[in-house]
Amino acid sequence: MTKYYIDESGNYLGGFDGVQPPARSIEVPHPPKDAKAKWVSSQWEEPAVSQEERQIRAAQKLALLGPRVQWAILQKLLYNDNTALNAIKSKIDEIKSQNP
Repeated sequence: MTKYYIDESGNYLGGFDGVQPPARSIEVPHPPKDAKAKWVSSQWEEPAVSQEERQIRAAQKLALLGPRVQWAILQKLLYNDNTALNAIKSKIDEIKSQNP
């Protein structure tokens, strides 16, 4: 079972399963969302995400939709079925709302 560790300054060291973590490391109950986070008191303090980073992440998510978009367009053209296309539109709207 994977266990998660920080160093004495609260920096995330990683998850370890079947190997010993570094000396003087401290076990925490779960990993952070971002490896740059710091453990403060009893919780993760996640780093601020810049507007540029949010835009990059949004672009990456949209790029991953590429094959799904192609499939949705094919379904629309071949079967006049908007189900997949509507799902893609919803996903794009969700990504846009997270990245104003």
